[in-house]
Amino acid sequence: MSRGWRSPPLAFAAALLLALLVTGGQGYLYQARRSTGRPAVARVGQTVAVGGAQVVVRSIQEAAELPAQDAGSPPVHGPPGSLLVLVTWEQTVVDPAVDLGARYCDTALVADDGTTWDEESDAVTGVRRPAALTCSGSDDRPLVRGEPQEVGQLYLIPAAYGPRVRWRLSVVDHGPAVEFAR
Repeated sequence: MSRGWRSPPLAFAAALLLALLVTGGQGYLYQARRSTGRPAVARVGQTVAVGGAQVVVRSIQEAAELPAQDAGSPPVHGPPGSLLVLVTWEQTVVDPAVDLGARYCDTALVADDGTTWDEESDAVTGVRRPAALTCSGSDDRPLVRGEPQEVGQLYLIPAAYGPRVRWRLSVVDHGPAVEFAR
């Protein structure tokens, strides 16, 4: 009796199991890296050293609608029951050892209950904010050592969390995170 008809489904199941294990392992490692150590805490307006740069959060603005980028356009709204949260911050890279071409940040909004939200640059567009959307700079304004760079990041959260969120910043491979609270 031939068992050849069972081999392809068995091979597929084994490959699927391996893919799920690898994907799950990568997700676990990513989350472990994001949550390693207790973050330092700073206040909006306070300057702190993070990943070879001086960083200050200028504002954490939350609203059901925010001004549009284009003058004369109507304000930008989130879905019903949500808030848009715009975090405007500034960084000045001061450490000469920082590779400006390989500077990457991990950011999130964090609630007291541990819920986190990643940036929503693609889901909500058209909000007036600084040109740089990440700590890596932008095409029209690349990151320059010693020069301040203003960054604007947008988040979409349930309205019930509004006043209870902090903003977390970590520079990949450069130490613990910093959480900014109001």
